[in-house]
Amino acid sequence: MTPWQVQFLSGIAANFLRQVLIGEQHVQKVPQWYGETVGFWDGTTLVSWTANVQGWTLSHSMFEYSDKIETVETYKPAYDASGKFVGLDHEAVFYDPDAFVRPLHATYRFVRQAAPDNPTRRYTYIECLSNLRNTNGRPTQLTGADPRYIDYYGRPWAQNWEKYFEVGWDTPQDSLPQEILDIFK
Repeated sequence: MTPWQVQFLSGIAANFLRQVLIGEQHVQKVPQWYGETVGFWDGTTLVSWTANVQGWTLSHSMFEYSDKIETVETYKPAYDASGKFVGLDHEAVFYDPDAFVRPLHATYRFVRQAAPDNPTRRYTYIECLSNLRNTNGRPTQLTGADPRYIDYYGRPWAQNWEKYFEVGWDTPQDSLPQEILDIFK
C-alpha cells in the first residue's frame, strides 16, 4: 500500500493482483478483463469503483455480464470485542443494466491469518486445475476414464509426449549402467 495505490494479491482458483488507484479517474478506452479500479479513503475505509470491464462470464458456469458492469466496493477494518484487529469487512455492489434486473450485493469477511512480520507466512501460488469440460452444453466433471481428462499432478506433458511421440521407444533403465558410474571415481 502506498498513498497513491492499494494492491491485493489473492487467489482461489488462480492468482490475482488487484490494483486500486487512489484519487484517480478511469482512463481506459478499451474494456480490460478485470476492468480499471479507482478509489479513495473515507477515514479507515477504502472505497473503490471498478469500470471498463470486458463483458464475459464469471468462471465455471456462473452468471454472464456485459461491458457495462461496474462495481462499488468498501473495505473496512474489523475488530473483535476487545478492539483487536481481526480482518477486513468487504462489501461489493455489482451494477449492470444489461445483465441484472437490479444490483447484486455481496459481503465477505477476510480474516487475518498472520501479521506481515510472521517469518513463516508465505503466499502459495494457486492454479485452477479443473477437469470440468463442456459436455453436450453442460459443465461435466471428467474422470480418468475420459480421454479428455488431464492428470495435472502426473506430469501431463510427459504422458502426451510418450503417447504421441515416443510410441515404440525403449524406456531408459531405472539405474545407471556401472560404466557410467565408474567415470566419477
